[in-house]
Formats: sequence, C-alpha cells, structure tokens
Amino acid sequence: NGDRGLGLRCTREVQAGELLLVEQAWALAQPHQEAGEHLIDICMSKLNARCDPVERAVVLNLQGSCSTGSGDGHRAALFRELDIPVFSPAFATLDEGADLCSLLKAPTSLSRARVQEAVKRNARKTDWWELTTLLLDEAQAGCGLWLIASLFNHSCLNNVVLSHGYSGRPGAVGDRGQAPDLVVVRAALAMSAGEELLLNYVYPFEPVAERRPRLKTVYGFDCNCDRCRVESLHSARGLEFADRLDDALRHFSEARRERNVAKLSKVVDSLKAIVAQVEEIAAILEENPRETLPANAADLWRGSFVWGVQGLAMAADVAGRRAEALAAYSRCVHLIQQVAPSTFYEFKYRMMMLQSLTTEGSDIKTALRAAEDAFQRCFASDSRLFVQRNSQRLQDAQKA
Repeated sequence: NGDRGLGLRCTREVQAGELLLVEQAWALAQPHQEAGEHLIDICMSKLNARCDPVERAVVLNLQGSCSTGSGDGHRAALFRELDIPVFSPAFATLDEGADLCSLLKAPTSLSRARVQEAVKRNARKTDWWELTTLLLDEAQAGCGLWLIASLFNHSCLNNVVLSHGYSGRPGAVGDRGQAPDLVVVRAALAMSAGEELLLNYVYPFEPVAERRPRLKTVYGFDCNCDRCRVESLHSARGLEFADRLDDALRHFSEARRERNVAKLSKVVDSLKAIVAQVEEIAAILEENPRETLPANAADLWRGSFVWGVQGLAMAADVAGRRAEALAAYSRCVHLIQQVAPSTFYEFKYRMMMLQSLTTEGSDIKTALRAAEDAFQRCFASDSRLFVQRNSQRLQDAQKA
C-alpha cells in the first residue's frame, strides 16, 4: 500500500457490524501497572524458548526490519508462512523473491530493544468497559500482541472496531487467565471491495496538535487522514478549545459534588459558549469548502469536540435544563458517527441519551433501538446480551 506498508483490504462488500477477524493473542500480560514491560518479558521468554520459527521471525520483523532487507515483500513472505488460507494469494503476490531461509534464521543474540520496538508499535491494551458505569476501567486493562491484528493500518477515522473476548481454551496465553485473550474485529461501516480496513490507534478525541506527535513518537509515521487535515487548519484554536472544555468540565465535577445548582447553570452557560465558538469555525468550513477537504469537513471538526458536547449534556441534565440536555445528547450521537462510528463511545452516548429520555417519556423506543443497534455493531451479539449487560438502564426505560 505505497508508503503505508502492508495493510488489509476488503475483498468483497461488508456490512456494518460484520465479523472480520477473531484472533488469539500470541502473548498476553495481565492487568497491572507495568503491563507493557511485563509483555516484553513474556515475549522475550517465548522467543528464547522453543518457539515456532515462523512465528518467531514474524514477531522480530513486525516493523519490516528484516536482516535481509526492510521491504514489505519480506514481511509478506513471513506472514504467508503462517499458513492463513484467506491471506495466501495476496502474500504470494508480495513475495518479491524473499529468501525465506535467511528470514527464518534465528539471530545469534536476541535484542530486548528489538522486541521492545515490536511491542511498542504493535501491542494493544485489552480495554475493559464497565457497562454499569459506561466508563473505561484502566485497572482491568491488560496488554497483548496479536500478529494478524498488527496488520491493520491507522486512521483517525476508523472503519473497523476492535473489542476483546475470552477464548475459554485450556492453557490460553496469560499468567492467570484474567485478561481477555481474543481480539475481535468488526466492520464499523458498510464498505466496498477494495477499501482498506483502518483502525484508530489512539484516543479518538485528542486534539490534532497532540495526536499527530503521539503517532509519530510511538508508531513512527505522520498521519494525513481527513480528520488530521481538517483539524490542522485550526490546530491552535482546537488546542485552546480543548483546554477550556477541560477546565469547564472540572468546574462541573466540583459543582455536582457540591450540588450547587447556581454553579451548575454557570458551567452549562460556559460550555455552551465554548461549543458556540467551535461552531463558528465549523461554519467557516461550510461556507468556504475546499476541493482538498472532504465534504463533511465541518462535522469532522465538530466531532473532535464531541466529548465537550457530552459534558454539556450531562451538566444541563444535572442542572435540570432537560431540553438543552436532550439537544446536546442528540448532537453527540450525530457527531460520534462522524469520527468514531460503532465504537463503545457511540454506544455510551446513545445509552446516556436513552437514560435522559426516560425522564421525559418521549421517543424512548427509537432511542432504545438505536442503542441496541450500536451495541450490536460494536460487539455483534444478539439482543439477549444487550439486555443482560444493560439491565438496570433498560428497566428504567421500561418503567418510563
């Protein structure tokens, strides 16, 4: 894929929520503060043991740094030898005459720095979302290395969504069987044959002025996706808005703890003023379209601050300003589909909107179906799991 290296593409049309990949971790570290370093130790131990030579070579050359050359053809030759039938035809065309014997030859000494680099750029945290609170539980996050999943390239506009699960297999990798050992990848959007499958490597709402340097430092590339190009036009203002929203949300937390209605209303007004300034730049993008930017440039800009709109919705809800809260939640669910479709964030915002609607008693069924749809696109389970995992909120909706 040109300067993007190896990647994955659709070979046929796929629908949103369709299952694309289930893979068991090659190495897995359990949740604790030093999970990343622990994973490196696990990989070193496995590589020094009697590891399959093909798997060993794939891990050591995940960044295309083969001793015989750094071309993607060499990496393709290694992945082809993993004998994954669906990939074999594609990898055969990328072989470029690689010397497989040389590639599989084990280095005389195993460099921790080399393993560390492979882990840093290819490992993934096993994010754990607590469905009761709709919050990310960092204490439950492990860290793992999945070989095939490492082939997904990055975009700040994902079209696939990744979750984790348990294989239930005896002897599954991991110390105590606590962290989920499966990575499950689904289509976030409907896609056509030939489209590249893209995963967002970073927190989706980080300002571009912070997001781009992080991608460069950790993964070694400059992102030039549609979102980055749109946001970079006003990156300084974007950073300013993010800082001001952060500050306003801190005031919201304080006012909520104090149960101070006057302070809460003041926070709502402050958040509305910041969101209005974000909207001013969106209006400029709409009034002055550029051929080099996507048609939805204004919504991509707005979507980068959807977390601030969520904060506005929560603050308005707590302050008793229901109409403003519902308008903000409605805005959230529209914008999240622009910048992070089918992610847990979309499901979270839809559930928060549903919860707010239960106090109003209107449009509950529509919101409920939309939340269920988002849940199934993210986790692609049947309705029973949706009901089981969200029982309390659904009981509130049923009463309403």
